[in-house]
Amino acid sequence: MSELYHARLRLPFLTVMLRPLFAVIAAATLLPVGYAVLWSGFGTGTPGLLSSEPSLRWYQAFLASEEWRAATWSSVSFALVAALLAALTGVLVSYTSRLDDGRLRSIYAFIALLTSAFPMLLFALALRVSASRAGFDPTLSVIIGQWAIIFPFTYFIFEAASDAAARPALWSSFVLGVSVSNTLYRIYLPLIASALAATAAIAFLTSWDDAIMPVVIFDTAPETLSKRLWNLLNSDLYPYPAVVGTLFYVLFPGTLMLTLLLVRRLMRAGSVRARQSS
Repeated sequence: MSELYHARLRLPFLTVMLRPLFAVIAAATLLPVGYAVLWSGFGTGTPGLLSSEPSLRWYQAFLASEEWRAATWSSVSFALVAALLAALTGVLVSYTSRLDDGRLRSIYAFIALLTSAFPMLLFALALRVSASRAGFDPTLSVIIGQWAIIFPFTYFIFEAASDAAARPALWSSFVLGVSVSNTLYRIYLPLIASALAATAAIAFLTSWDDAIMPVVIFDTAPETLSKRLWNLLNSDLYPYPAVVGTLFYVLFPGTLMLTLLLVRRLMRAGSVRARQSS
C-alpha cells in the first residue's frame, strides 16, 4: 500500500516534467498541419507568400478540375483495395498460422521481415521490369507493390492481437470440436475486430500517401493524388497540396468512424450469434 501511495505522489511530478516533451511533439505535429490549412485559404502562386484575405478559389479550382477529380478517384480506389487486401490477408495469415504447428508462422514472419527490410524504391523498380515482361497491367503492379508495403504492419498487428486475446479461445474451440469455419466467423473475428479495423485504416492511409509505386510504375494514367502532387514539384507549386491535405483532414475522420462502427456492428452480430448457438 505504501508503494502505491508513493507512486501516486510521484505521478504529478512526472506529468509536469513531461509537459515540455508533449508541447514539442504537439508543435512538430500540428504546425505543418496548421500551415497547410492556412496556405489552402490564403495561398498564392508563390510558396510561402500569403494573401491578405482568405479565399476559396483554390478549393473551387480543385473541385472543378477533371484531372484532380480523376486523381482523387484513383487514390481512393487504390486505398480501398489496399484496405480490403490488408484485412483479408491479416485474417488469413493469422488464422491459418494457428491451425499449423508453427511452420506457417515462421514463414509469414520471414516474409514480413524480408519485405520491411528491402528498399521499396528498388522493389518498385524490380516490380516494374518483371511485371512489364510478364505482361501484367501496371495497375495490378501498383496493387502488388502497395500490398508489399502494408504486409509487415498487417502481420505484426494481427499477431499481437491474436496472441493477446484469441489464442486461448481458439484452442478451447478446437478442443470442443467446433468446425474451422464456425470458429473463424463466430469466435476469431469478434476477438480481433479492433485489429481488423486498425489494419484497414493503416492500409488506407499508407496507400493514399504512397508515391513510390505510382511514380515508378505508372508512366501516364491512371494518375493518383500522390503522383500528381509529386509532378507539381517540378513546376509551379500552387496551394493544391494544402487543399488536398485539408480536405483529407476534414473527410477522413468521418469515414474512419463510419468504418469502425460498421466493423464493430458486424463483429457484435457475430458474437451474438455465437452466444445464441451455444
